[in-house]
Amino acid sequence: MRKDKQQRHEELCALIKETVAECPKEFEGHTWAIRPQADWCELLGVSDRTLRDLTKIPPICTTTTHVEGRKAVLLRLGTPEAKTDRHIANIMANIFAEKTGRRPAGRSYGMLRGLAQNWPEGAQLAIFRCVLNEWSMFMAGVQLEIGRMIQEGEGGEHRRYKFPSISVMLRFHHIALEMYVMQLQEAGTLPPASVIALDPKLWWPLTPKGQEASKALGA
Repeated sequence: MRKDKQQRHEELCALIKETVAECPKEFEGHTWAIRPQADWCELLGVSDRTLRDLTKIPPICTTTTHVEGRKAVLLRLGTPEAKTDRHIANIMANIFAEKTGRRPAGRSYGMLRGLAQNWPEGAQLAIFRCVLNEWSMFMAGVQLEIGRMIQEGEGGEHRRYKFPSISVMLRFHHIALEMYVMQLQEAGTLPPASVIALDPKLWWPLTPKGQEASKALGA
């Protein structure tokens, strides 16, 4: 690390300690220093980009929230933890905005957290991208599922959604998972362990042991 960057990082760590000592904020089980991003930048004399770079360097952990309608940056010193459904929803919101030009808020944001909770851990973002990139394919699966529901007396109504809908993704999150699994199977790619655990036999042929067994049988 460059000497000047190291110095700024040390200054930021000291500022975090000072802020926590003066005005600690409890959030998601940790004590944080919280300020608007502009305030952090002004106190350190750095740009937004430099601040983002500095917060990526351990032992700094960072997240964001909104306070009185303003975006605030939360910083603490420690070890990072697994992403919460809120963290994952924030990333999904960015992905959705980049793909559609619409930023989820309010009820739609809550639905993103629902997707993060319903899909297997570690695979949520990949499934989300899969659906956005293959929306027509996803909707074809949804229409088949609605047809099954109607036939079996569960109710349902065929509707066409030309553009990605978060509410439809949440209602048919299991269809999204099935499509993701199908694409990985076709590509011969192993998913995260949480997905494998749902049906170990399905993925056995792609595991190292499964491949060894297949070679042995073919020898």
